[in-house]
Amino acid sequence: DVASTWMKDAKHVSVKTSQLTTSLTDQIYFEVMERDKFETLGRIIDIEPDFYGLVFCRTKIDSDNVSTRLIERGYDADTLHGDVSQAVREKVLDKFRRKVITILVATDVAARGIDVDSLTHVINFSLPTDAESYVHRIGRTGRAGREGTAITFVSPEEFRKLRYIQQASRSDIRREKVPSIEEVLARKRQRIFAQLAGLTGPSMPDSDLPTGAPVAAAPAANVPPAFQELADELLDQAAAKGTATRDLIAALLHHGLRDELDAGRYRKITEIE
Repeated sequence: DVASTWMKDAKHVSVKTSQLTTSLTDQIYFEVMERDKFETLGRIIDIEPDFYGLVFCRTKIDSDNVSTRLIERGYDADTLHGDVSQAVREKVLDKFRRKVITILVATDVAARGIDVDSLTHVINFSLPTDAESYVHRIGRTGRAGREGTAITFVSPEEFRKLRYIQQASRSDIRREKVPSIEEVLARKRQRIFAQLAGLTGPSMPDSDLPTGAPVAAAPAANVPPAFQELADELLDQAAAKGTATRDLIAALLHHGLRDELDAGRYRKITEIE
């Protein structure tokens, strides 16, 4: 009405609304209680083989709190928000780009200008204020032909707001169930087994062995001789004491990985149906 009243020869220009997010970004949400968001974050990080991502919080206090708790739990994390000086910001970003730290907790304002193409995840620890912020956040993954995952934590009280963001951003966000403690530990065991198997080098297939030839163990190609010698000594001592090889391996795994496979590291969360 204002245009037709006061403007002459006015033209109306409209832009067709389309999907604003990339198809390379898998969008997921977990409905969890507010108090369970940090526990959920830890499970998501631990179940992924190579987590490298941004965790978005609404306030500076939240950002500091989440970052501090991640560091205390042993993760390579840091934070960016409005109180961080430019000099510190550059140092943090340099460490993040070089993957010295693999988890960067940030507020929306502090995350402006972060340009990293290889992020595997964007985590919305706090729900963004609007659809535009959501699109900007998740647009940092699924770049340069690489697939990425955007995960949003939403409490029951925030669910209506998530639906609004989904409609306004034309995003296909599907609900998933938070991984259980058993699922996280099982995935960790799989990775440990794969890593240990890879350290010993490829073994020769049985079909390549001469007929009647004894099957020799594959050499531990990636293990230094000093450790191979130590292994021989441990096996000799175990044999002398009557200790089973299985018990010796179990003791070594427990010594090196007891924190990694400790179910007590995780706490139960309230499941929302």
